[in-house]
Amino acid sequence: MNVDDVIRKAGRRFGDSNNVLISAADFFDFINDGQLQIVRLTGDIKTTNTGAAASTYPLSLPATFIRGERMEYDGNPLKLITKRDLDDLNVDVADYPDSPNFYYYYNNQVHLYPDPPVGDTTSVSFIYWSMPTSVTGTGQNLTVPIAHHEDLVTFVVARCHERNENWAMYQQLMNEFNAGLGQRIEEAKVKNDTYPIIQDDYWDSWYQ
Repeated sequence: MNVDDVIRKAGRRFGDSNNVLISAADFFDFINDGQLQIVRLTGDIKTTNTGAAASTYPLSLPATFIRGERMEYDGNPLKLITKRDLDDLNVDVADYPDSPNFYYYYNNQVHLYPDPPVGDTTSVSFIYWSMPTSVTGTGQNLTVPIAHHEDLVTFVVARCHERNENWAMYQQLMNEFNAGLGQRIEEAKVKNDTYPIIQDDYWDSWYQ
């Protein structure tokens, strides 16, 4: 589904197939708002910053950053810690450079702790949730996964009713959007609708 498909389906559900009441610019705004809302709740768009040397940290957070997912130093996962925790431990993050075991956020940057030595070329991978690509034309493809396309249509229709000051329909559709999104999140977490087979353990002493 692309932007044109969303506008067509949303306009039909809203009862304005010719887009008389809602302009194209409004539709673009609604689609962008909806995609961003979906990504903030699901984390379905992830970006991996790879190849950066450890000595280049701290790294300014990208403009598309929403929240962090994972940090790896030479393929080994680092644990998240807060600057306040380091302060409570009276740690001076700059005095004892070493291979990092933790990472933290401070001053709109992501830092490693301990601070890597100068010239440390070890590769660091930073995985984070990123913002969807803004749409500006009808031919563009959507950024969110196909599983959320109908949820996005519902969101856009809700915003159309909001613009038309039909608050009851707006609330009803937003409830539908949130319910549908919750179901999709559950489906993403649970990949199989069956349970693991539970059977006797051969090593149990009673199983003889």
